[in-house]
Amino acid sequence: RARILVPEFGPTHESSEVKLVHEDDIPWDDIAFPVIQKTLVHYFRDRKTGTFEFQSLELAEPPTVIR
Repeated sequence: RARILVPEFGPTHESSEVKLVHEDDIPWDDIAFPVIQKTLVHYFRDRKTGTFEFQSLELAEPPTVIR
């Protein structure tokens, strides 16, 4: 969790598009990495309860290295 200190942000060399969206507008099918989906699910669940505890999980498959 963090606060945006300045309103300017944009993509880096690791992304082609960056935007802020409401929880209901998240394009779940377009998220490239399963760990990001899992992180967002945990975050929104924790936000509803107001408790942000440490999360730890195992990924089902190791990441694929593209060369």
